[in-house]
Amino acid sequence: MIPEVKKYSVEEPPEEAELIIGADIGGTNTNVCVAYNKNGKPEILFSFHYKTQTISTIVFALKEVIRYSYMKYKRKPSKACLAGAGPVNKEKGYCKLTNAEWDLDTKEIKKHTHLKEVMLINDFEATGYGVNLLTKREIKILKKGKEKAGIKAIIGPGTGLGKAILVKSESRGIHIPIPSEGGHVSFPVQSLEELELLETTRKEIRSTPDYEDFLSGGGIIRIYEYLLINKKYPDTKYREEISISTKKEVLIAKYKDKDSACADTFNLFTILLARCSKNYALETVSTGGIYLSGGIVINNKDHFNKAMFEKEFTDNRKMKKMLREIPVYIILNYDISLKGACLAAIINTKNNKKKS
Repeated sequence: MIPEVKKYSVEEPPEEAELIIGADIGGTNTNVCVAYNKNGKPEILFSFHYKTQTISTIVFALKEVIRYSYMKYKRKPSKACLAGAGPVNKEKGYCKLTNAEWDLDTKEIKKHTHLKEVMLINDFEATGYGVNLLTKREIKILKKGKEKAGIKAIIGPGTGLGKAILVKSESRGIHIPIPSEGGHVSFPVQSLEELELLETTRKEIRSTPDYEDFLSGGGIIRIYEYLLINKKYPDTKYREEISISTKKEVLIAKYKDKDSACADTFNLFTILLARCSKNYALETVSTGGIYLSGGIVINNKDHFNKAMFEKEFTDNRKMKKMLREIPVYIILNYDISLKGACLAAIINTKNNKKKS
């Protein structure tokens, strides 16, 4: 398996700088980078990109990255922070990936890579750390508001649906993420159409549908196929292309302005994403803003109906004023979780823990 290699920094890392590995391991993509500590912030040197289903263990990717680092800089990274898409047992250093067939085990990783320190966090914890590094050019406003000091929150529809809460640490001067499995909260309905969608999905999966069943790549397909069966749409030349594609969700979003079934699918997806964001904002009182991340929102950043999103987001009888003031941002930097994993490695190493 030959990975896609992406180079970032053109400068050589200082001789005294310690190299670190950051990794973001999801159900679809596995990205691994090498960076160094530049004034308390990670400077990424290069990254390797894999399709998760084409590798059977993270050790394979780590060995390749370490080998490339030595070839390029005559140095090997000594520590790593791996972000896995699934619940993390930090005491045992273990994560079973939710949408992949393999797991992450720090003991096995250390044994086969000889890394001195291996830190394991949830993938949205990594994104949360990365929020601290965002520049204005790396975000797009989906809903305007008045950002205030306080909690921030992240929501990311992708292969699954990730969430995290960010709480400000006064001692460290950054927001520290708290992991969440809120993507698996039972799906709430607000209309007869949504109830029928929920019941159709319940029969399909033989379980109680959760938010992730609709706010994900698979969720876009599920909404689209439900609408095609239950509504009469004029036939278009795009319908057959979508039906035989292995990336149906990509084409559904692509043709939303050309095909009425795709348009209705994306509009319902927007409403459900706004509702999920609203509920999370209320549960966490995220006056610092809601951040949307992941490939689905990045790839469709210019296609969300802002008015439709804001109407659903602020639809609350008692908390409308608070919701109106909460801004919602789209994170444009696809590598934000890699940068966040590297930042976590920098601030949570044994030496830095002792200093703080």
